[in-house]
Amino acid sequence: MDVEDRLNLPGVSEARAPQLLAGALVAEAALEMFEFPSMEICPWALREGLILRRLDQLVFEGPLEPAPHVTLTDHPAVLQSPDGDAADATQAAAADSR
Repeated sequence: MDVEDRLNLPGVSEARAPQLLAGALVAEAALEMFEFPSMEICPWALREGLILRRLDQLVFEGPLEPAPHVTLTDHPAVLQSPDGDAADATQAAAADSR
């Protein structure tokens, strides 16, 4: 199948058509190497998979606690006032502009 034919496949863009054969060869080699008879194709990319996994984690397990070495004042949006109170940078900037 040449590049022009691959362009007619559902979901194959002009930019991806030349790369499709290489990806298919890598997938075929992996199936043979690990002796898998088949695989499930997913239309999502790795990035979307990571985002979906994180969303599931938030829903079912809740937000993550900050790492022990991270403190409130380490965050760039939080400023430490002279009396030791943390203030939101947007509030501090608004006060400075008055």
